[in-house]
Amino acid sequence: MVSPIDLNRLTPGFSDPVQGSRQTFRAILDAMAHPGRIVTTDNVLTPPRPLNPASAAVSLTLLDFETTLWTDLKSNAK
Repeated sequence: MVSPIDLNRLTPGFSDPVQGSRQTFRAILDAMAHPGRIVTTDNVLTPPRPLNPASAAVSLTLLDFETTLWTDLKSNAK
């Protein structure tokens, strides 16, 4: 089931898309290379619920308009 996107609730992504995605990609690589290590970034994001800033940064970095993302979260759209 595909939920419609409420365009009025969308917020901007990275303030600098190139540097934000580059920094996040490097953090993802570092985290995958060192399991258990806490990795942080300087990105400041205000993601829609239920995403937290880290999962929003990873999504902005790895997903695009052609990528299907499946979650098991129930839609809270009313």
